[in-house]
Amino acid sequence: MTKRLITVSVLIALVALPLVGLAAFELNVTPEPSRVGAVNFVALLGAAIDVIWIIFVGAVVVLLIITGILFLTTHGDPEKVKKARLALILCVIGIVVALLGYRMFTTINCLLDPSSCTPVCAPANGACMNNVDCCNGICSGSDPGTNLMGVCSPGG
Repeated sequence: MTKRLITVSVLIALVALPLVGLAAFELNVTPEPSRVGAVNFVALLGAAIDVIWIIFVGAVVVLLIITGILFLTTHGDPEKVKKARLALILCVIGIVVALLGYRMFTTINCLLDPSSCTPVCAPANGACMNNVDCCNGICSGSDPGTNLMGVCSPGG
């Protein structure tokens, strides 16, 4: 009975741990001032996906810990090793599918609402090949013909 109580307590703590991170998590679903009363579906869906993502990460941590416990308790039994290996493989497949799904959502979200995308650009004094690479749009010293890298100017 004591062993079961300890196991349940540890699992509850591991499941509740990601919720501590949610305390500092801010959902950004405020409507635009010009469209008060309208629902921004993309922002609402993005907020829901963010919450689901945090829960998923917590679940992955718990599942990986459980899989590790399965490996530790095999004691060389081939059937238990096979079960633990299958659990690890399924966990990794789930992680890959979730990462691809999250990336697909962010890509579609970026196509539907370009203002939600953060452009990838070099900061001041960062390396650049042309003006598009720099956040401020000023790349000095580059030569695309010779692949000579330039530096983003701090001004702008």
